[in-house]
Amino acid sequence: MSEMRKLKNGSSVPAPVVHAVMSDLTTLFCSNAPAARALIERCLGSDRRLDASESDLLCRMGFLDPVDGVKDDVRDVVVSSLTSPDDWNIGCPLAD
Repeated sequence: MSEMRKLKNGSSVPAPVVHAVMSDLTTLFCSNAPAARALIERCLGSDRRLDASESDLLCRMGFLDPVDGVKDDVRDVVVSSLTSPDDWNIGCPLAD
């Protein structure tokens, strides 16, 4: 079983998941900032409809399930990585 990592939002997620989500999230911000923002909005509870290209990209990258939406572990890592609720900057999602 994978080692679990405690996140800032209080949840625990397998270490490989944290690493993969953060790596892919960084890549997403560099390659398609609007899709990254759409993912963050979804993780924060927005019901804004994704356009087809955003949805397709987020599904291909493993952030989104076409039926169930944002995966729980992804949501936990993304929300925990936000440096402030008022901006779109990301940082380390791990609890101190």
